[in-house]
Amino acid sequence: MRMERCTQAVLLAMLLAFAMNALRPRNSSGINEGDYWLLKTNSAAIHDIVLVGDSRIKEGVSPEAMNAILPSRKILNFAYDAVGLDREYLREAESKLNPASPQRLIVIGLTPRALTESAAYQNSFINQTNGTKVTPHTGSFGRAFFAAFANPFLAENENAPFFSAGTGDCENHEFFADGWAAVTKYPEKPLATLEVYRRFFAELDKVSPRLLKELVDCVATLTARGIRVVAFRVPAYKALADVENNLSGYDEAALSEQLKHAGAEYLSFDRERYRYFDGSHMQKDSALKFSVDLAHALEKQGQ
Repeated sequence: MRMERCTQAVLLAMLLAFAMNALRPRNSSGINEGDYWLLKTNSAAIHDIVLVGDSRIKEGVSPEAMNAILPSRKILNFAYDAVGLDREYLREAESKLNPASPQRLIVIGLTPRALTESAAYQNSFINQTNGTKVTPHTGSFGRAFFAAFANPFLAENENAPFFSAGTGDCENHEFFADGWAAVTKYPEKPLATLEVYRRFFAELDKVSPRLLKELVDCVATLTARGIRVVAFRVPAYKALADVENNLSGYDEAALSEQLKHAGAEYLSFDRERYRYFDGSHMQKDSALKFSVDLAHALEKQGQ
C-alpha cells in the first residue's frame, strides 16, 4: 500500500511538472543555461548573502536588484528547481559564504512543496551536483528527473523566440551569472496548475515532519556559528496559497516560531504587490520589485 502511494505521488508530481512545463519560458537570453547551472553549482566561497529555496526563489529574486539597496554585499541566488530544504542542500549553501565576511547571511525562501519528501527525492540540486544531464525547461518538480517528459514543442534552439501556436502566448527566459533566472510570460495564467496542486497535497504528499525538523536543526547550527539566518514564506497567488494552507499540512505560524526559537529572523510580505505568471512564480518585473522589497527588509531587520 505504501509503495502504491509512493508511485502515485511520483506520477502526480510528473503531471504537475508537465503542466507547469507548458507554462515555462521558451526563449533564453543572457548567459547560456548550461553555464548558468555550472556557475551556480560551482560558486566560490566569496559571498556575504546566499539565497536558498526552490524555483520560486530562483525566478523570484535578483541579487543585482538587491545590490541597489545593499551595495556592499556579494549576493548569490543559490535556489534550484524542486529542491528539498534538507541538510545537504543547506550545508552546500553555507559553503558559498565567505568565511571572512563579518555579515554572513543565509536567506531561506519557504514553500510547502520544498518541505515535502517528493521535493527531497526529486532534488534538482543533487542532479546538478552530480552532473546529471539537464534538458532546458523540463519543469520545476525536478529538471533531470522529468527530462523524458519535456514539452514536445520545445524548440531545439533555446535562444529562438517562442510563441505558442494558436494561442498568442509569448514567453521569455533570461539567465544571470548571479543565479537569477528571470521570467516574462503573457498572458498570465495564475490558476493553471491549481487543480494539480490541490490533488497533489490532498491525495499524495504533504509537508514532511522529518524535513521540518532537519530545517530547524540546520538553522540552529548556522546561527550557533554566527551566521545570520532570515526566513520567509515566498509570496504566491492567493488561490494557490489557500490550497497550500488548507491541504499541504504547512503551518506557517508554528514554523516561524520554531525558526525564531532556533535563532532565525522571520519576514512577511504582501502577496498582492506581485504578479505571477502561473500562480506561484513571479513575472520578471514583479521579481525585481520583490528583490528590492526583500533587500529593504533585510536592511531594516539588520539595524
